Amino acid sequence: MTHQVGRTFRFAICDQAPRRARRAVRHAVLAWEYGEELADVAELLTSEVVSNAVRHAVCTEECVVRIGVGGRLLTVSVYDDGDGSPRVKNPADDAERGRGLGIVAALAANWGVRPDAGGKEVFFALRVPPIPMHVYEKELAGTAGER
Repeated sequence: MTHQVGRTFRFAICDQAPRRARRAVRHAVLAWEYGEELADVAELLTSEVVSNAVRHAVCTEECVVRIGVGGRLLTVSVYDDGDGSPRVKNPADDAERGRGLGIVAALAANWGVRPDAGGKEVFFALRVPPIPMHVYEKELAGTAGER
């Protein structure tokens, strides 16, 4: 049987949002006992996607970050009200921006954009083993962060 767990976070659209989202995602990954290496990758990719949301949000005051595990995938999605469809760019060597989604595409098992009437959701997925039963039970009990 496949167990699913997930968490949702809301962050004000501001310069602190990527840092706060990185911490929240890292905490969830470690609480679910996936280890530092996966936490590092999830944290990096979250930072890239949330930074884009902050940069391109139109009129909302927050972005929504969801992280979840189902089967063998850990998925992080970021919703904002910006229009357009983010895409991987090929920036010049001296460009200060434009590499974020290239990093996401290189490290994630899958990534994409889901348009919505009020904006978009950008997501990425990382391959993981199924969540252990004891972690699933702790998450349901609300004690996944405790050791």
